[in-house]
Amino acid sequence: MNAAIRAIVRSAHAKGASVVGFAHGYSGVVNDEVRTLTPKTVGGLIGQGGTILHTARSEEGRTDAGKGRAIEVL
Repeated sequence: MNAAIRAIVRSAHAKGASVVGFAHGYSGVVNDEVRTLTPKTVGGLIGQGGTILHTARSEEGRTDAGKGRAIEVL
């Protein structure tokens, strides 16, 4: 997953766009755990497994209240 994140960030940066990610999957969206991702922050990820965003499932993200909060954050 880190390789995919790195590729997206580098491609976006080359086109002048900025990228943000949310830590911990939907939980991060609900709890506003936003991280700005730059070519520097994703450097050296090719050899690392997993994901720097620590994505995971979220029970809170499945509730109406959690979905409402995610919409507010986004």
